[in-house]
Amino acid sequence: MARGYLFSDIDGSTQKWERSGAAMQAAMQRHDRIFVETIRAHGGFIHDQAGDGVFAIFEAGNPIACALALQLALEREPWPGLGDLRVRLGVHVGPDAASSDPSSISPNIAERIAINRTARIASSAWGGQIVVSAEAKAAFDGPNECRWLDLGAVYLKGVDTPMRLYGLAHPQLKQSVFAPLRLQEAAHANLPAPSAPLLGRAEDMARLLAAMRSGQQLINLIGPAGVGKTRLVQEAARTIGEIEPVLYVPIEAAGVDLMRLLVRALGVDLSGEGDLVCALSEALGGAAKRVIVLDNVERAVGQDLAALMILAQTRRDLVIVCVSRWPLEGPFQRLRLGGLAMPEPGRDGVVASAAYQLFEREARRAGGAIALDEEGAAQFVRLNAAVAGSPLALQLSATWLRYLTLEAVVKRLTAPGGHELSAIFADTWAALDADLRRALGALSVFCAPFSPASAEAIAGVGPNTLMALEDRGLLERAADRQFELHPLICDFARGKAQAAAAEARTAHAAHFLSPQSLAPRVRGEASTPIGEVQAAWRFARQSWSTAALKNVGERLFYWCAFAGLFAEGASMFEADCANVISAYEGALRANCLVHANQGDLAQSLALAASACDDATTRAHGLHALANLAHARGDYAEAQTHYQAALSLRQDGGDQMGVHYTSMSLAALALAQGQVDRAAGHLVDASAHAFEHSIAMIHVHFFAGEVALAQARHADADFNFARALDMDALVEHPPFRTRLLLRMGSLRARGKADAARLAFDEAAALAHARGDVRGAAFGAVELGLVALDAGDFERARAEILAAVRTGLELRSKPIVARALQGLMQVETALGDLDAATRLRQVLGGAALDDLDAGFVQAAGAKSGDAHLVERAHAHVLEKGARALLRL
Repeated sequence: MARGYLFSDIDGSTQKWERSGAAMQAAMQRHDRIFVETIRAHGGFIHDQAGDGVFAIFEAGNPIACALALQLALEREPWPGLGDLRVRLGVHVGPDAASSDPSSISPNIAERIAINRTARIASSAWGGQIVVSAEAKAAFDGPNECRWLDLGAVYLKGVDTPMRLYGLAHPQLKQSVFAPLRLQEAAHANLPAPSAPLLGRAEDMARLLAAMRSGQQLINLIGPAGVGKTRLVQEAARTIGEIEPVLYVPIEAAGVDLMRLLVRALGVDLSGEGDLVCALSEALGGAAKRVIVLDNVERAVGQDLAALMILAQTRRDLVIVCVSRWPLEGPFQRLRLGGLAMPEPGRDGVVASAAYQLFEREARRAGGAIALDEEGAAQFVRLNAAVAGSPLALQLSATWLRYLTLEAVVKRLTAPGGHELSAIFADTWAALDADLRRALGALSVFCAPFSPASAEAIAGVGPNTLMALEDRGLLERAADRQFELHPLICDFARGKAQAAAAEARTAHAAHFLSPQSLAPRVRGEASTPIGEVQAAWRFARQSWSTAALKNVGERLFYWCAFAGLFAEGASMFEADCANVISAYEGALRANCLVHANQGDLAQSLALAASACDDATTRAHGLHALANLAHARGDYAEAQTHYQAALSLRQDGGDQMGVHYTSMSLAALALAQGQVDRAAGHLVDASAHAFEHSIAMIHVHFFAGEVALAQARHADADFNFARALDMDALVEHPPFRTRLLLRMGSLRARGKADAARLAFDEAAALAHARGDVRGAAFGAVELGLVALDAGDFERARAEILAAVRTGLELRSKPIVARALQGLMQVETALGDLDAATRLRQVLGGAALDDLDAGFVQAAGAKSGDAHLVERAHAHVLEKGARALLRL
């Protein structure tokens, strides 16, 4: 009998806890009872429950039938105060315990692999969906009347081969058709493949694994540079990853925003000032993601570590391992890592030692000769003592055997100052010829792993030279056929070959700031590393002319804007307004901050830029001011600023700027109901798009908006579908949410299932990206679909959440749209007094009046104290977020 596995996770649970904590607490009690009773009734038992997720094992029974029964039971519940509780379910099958094939994989390992895959399957599903592996579908009978939807062969994170997955459809389920499976949010497969076995770390590995499994949430692995901390923690992460998915995040440079780095590593682009801890907790999901490994944490700052501690408090099922050169402040369990152990006396003891095995391996790889007798063994003991067992020092000094005897190597290392890593590198450097020195110095400009093609294009280093450097232990293989330098070697090489590094730095900046690197990315192609772009811009600011910087700055800004990298752009363009280029950067930063919901800072920078003599700077400043007014709903002010920016851009021949501002003017005209004016701006925008792929997505989107406003529904549907097709070919994360919302609105007319599908995907994308505005509009549309279906509780819950978001953002358009939706709900419920009050609130009131009017209207429904409580909750929430904001 096959053993079945079932994983579950609540969709959007963190958001529900934040918005309706008391209701969620009551819901979880009912959720747990349903799972216990249903799983037991179908022959299973709950093996583990972490966060809001459940892992169940079925030694006998049917996990697929159980999954259907669970979804039906959850759908029958009213879930007061929540509207619904949508759960993702994944089903897989374990290894056959009766298998006796001696050539098969160990049953224990096979079981761990199967459990891990079950978690991945569940994390790929949407709320309300049941996803089943082909193996489970073959092993267990499907419930009566079920249909199987072939979801294709899917690559799951950490799984090398694709898995065939199926969706379970059933006539009793409210929804059986879903958007394509979720992309795996976390980079669980980003651990570099080891190039050689880990030697001499069995005890250290056991200590680290024991700490990670002990329930301790914060662990600090400490050790000097070159001692092998990274290699050890990667191996530990790989071991833990057989059971629990692991997110490995190396911190590549000092001063990076650690929390945003984590958000990006999880596949979430948080555009704004939202609560990063909350966003991370939500992105981590339920029981499927529980271990985070952060390497080189000494490069982070104190406030980042404080945020990590808050995250640990928020997620009690989370383990965070921080690797650093020195101890971190906080409630960490500290583990110190020293060098490899000293060999036992005598030749046999030395040969058996990990230190010698590493040394011999690197010597032979570098082409060095080694023949160990008793005297040689004694020499090696002295060598290992001189370098304190440092793996990096052993690796570097082993390459000297190409030119020196073992005795001569020991003599160098035991000379005064000779045992320091810098001294060891100096001797290694001395043994390199001029070409290898130049190559190593040139490669030191890379911030992250690089491909052979990049090495040749930027550093002028060909494949043969890369292999020669690898043979000498100076270059290491990384994932995806890439190479990387150890950070210490990188620093040493940069200092030794300053001329080569400077020359390569110029080529590096020219490459990563080129039109090719900053062009829209075809979906599926490797993205341009943001760290390399940031480093290139930092260099350019120091050495390029003002004219060249402004030319590249335009390209760089639109790359950030079209890719949704607003937080990264705001960081990149951070500068004071003391001169022309600083004022220009301030203008670019203001435009990024607008979309990152940092309005106050954006306002001050934009005002300064709008008063600048430089026309390009002034145009960006005016556009940012217009964006701010547009978001607030101050349309007349927005029109004035947009028009002034457009005139400057037309006069200066700024083609992309004209397109950008014309699109904004089209959106503004549509918001005011001025359809003909919007169409005119759209024509101008299209004429200046020059077939830029993302610009054309914008053109089709707004063409659909105009057609929709003119009741030309077929034309609208065509343009939205065309934009969505283009988005499928080109990476353009910020716009897909808006497209899906519009497609859903069109399909809501008689196609409720298709509309709900579009709205669900839009809401999920917006939430995953931290797009609070998109999520708010999506919530309203989902509420209206629920209203049409007669689900008044869900309709009200979704729309109330959007109202609160709009009030927090002080966004009149969001509040107005949400209150319109709430008015429809109250009308459908027959509460005409409340509907009338809401209509009065919508009559041009200021935001504070909207706030007060909403509370008044919300309380009009007799006996609905919970509604009034929710109306006031946003005030408390704003205060709490102000205290916790990082």
